Amino acid sequence: MKKTMLFKRNSRGLELSVTVLVLLIISIVMFILALTLLKKFFFEAESIRLELDKDVERRIEKILTQGTDVLAAPFTKATLARGVDKVFGIGVRNVLGAQQRFCTYTFFDSAYLPDEREVGKASGTPEYDSGFIQQHWLGDFALLDEPGVLGQGDFRVVPVRIKAFNLMADGQQTLKGTYVFNTCVFTSSQNCSQSVGVCRECADNPLLCGKLRDTRPTNFVYTDRLTKLFIEVS
Repeated sequence: MKKTMLFKRNSRGLELSVTVLVLLIISIVMFILALTLLKKFFFEAESIRLELDKDVERRIEKILTQGTDVLAAPFTKATLARGVDKVFGIGVRNVLGAQQRFCTYTFFDSAYLPDEREVGKASGTPEYDSGFIQQHWLGDFALLDEPGVLGQGDFRVVPVRIKAFNLMADGQQTLKGTYVFNTCVFTSSQNCSQSVGVCRECADNPLLCGKLRDTRPTNFVYTDRLTKLFIEVS
């Protein structure tokens, strides 16, 4: 009798173990399948994005090689839904007469409603947070060690990604309108982050931007101007 009871218990334990094992195997298979589909989706999306970027890059290279431009950004506007990003291309050609190191810094400027009123209390709307936008809309693309070191006459295209994030401040949904960013290409004799201040100075004093080169001959805004990038959130 005891042996029979013991056998039944062992049988139930075995059945339970087999069930758990089957469920575990099914879960692993489903997880691997989901990862495979997700990976395929992202690879396809990335290949499409890269192909679009190549078209932009070819256009910029053509401008830099066939004209007199030293800083080229032929596409500066994009209409995006919330949560979607855009990769802009900034072409840089070195005409300083010697090898030079360049960096790129993009920072938020301002935001306007569809009727061109600036977002904020004056327009009766919630306010944006510049620091929040800088972090969540630009992220690692805010400050780039690109295009890097360029010899005289050399050029390179720098990708600048901006995402129309769902929020424009902590807990505040992004409003429909146009969000303006400044992209600054500057020279640096040291770490990019240590020279980025010239970009803010140029933005604060556009008329004095060109004169910064006189006071900082090794760290100045290239072409003495900033490039405006516009994200229209639909």
